[in-house]
Amino acid sequence: MKKGKVEFSIHGPMISGQHDAQIRRYKKIQGEHKTWYVSLDDNAGDHIYCTPEHCENEPGYKGFQGFGGATLRFELEDGTVDNIKGPWHSNSDALYCDTKHDIRDKHITQGIIAKERIHKDYYTSIYKKIIHYDIEPVIGLFNRIEDIAQQYANDNDCDVYYAVRSDGGGSSGCCKPIKTI
Repeated sequence: MKKGKVEFSIHGPMISGQHDAQIRRYKKIQGEHKTWYVSLDDNAGDHIYCTPEHCENEPGYKGFQGFGGATLRFELEDGTVDNIKGPWHSNSDALYCDTKHDIRDKHITQGIIAKERIHKDYYTSIYKKIIHYDIEPVIGLFNRIEDIAQQYANDNDCDVYYAVRSDGGGSSGCCKPIKTI
């Protein structure tokens, strides 16, 4: 356990979702129900987009559309480009369910777990009696920090506090021990 204290913010920079989606290269995967665009980046789990089956080909489609119905450009690994109207930003669990393509361990997160937390402001807290701290972001499961915190709480029969931030935002909370019979 690390002594001292660490100030940790769950707040990250504001990004443009459209720009962020269009600066990458993608693997195109046809699922059972949707067409998927999966980033070729190391943290591919953070950059997954899909379009409902057939909607991009149906003239006059007025159903639910992501990105306000904007057309986004997806450059594929072979250099070709797909222009998709109203794609949705999705997640690795949904991708796995529809395609069995497993990148659930390809999310970039940075987190902290400690026995004490003092709120500084809406986004920032000061953590003391630190159990785990990622000095740099780590690629792994999206819920990695919360899972580590819950395991520590269970193994040591104590409450622990955690905070995590990812490309999509941040969150914090408290894990209480779960008793198993």
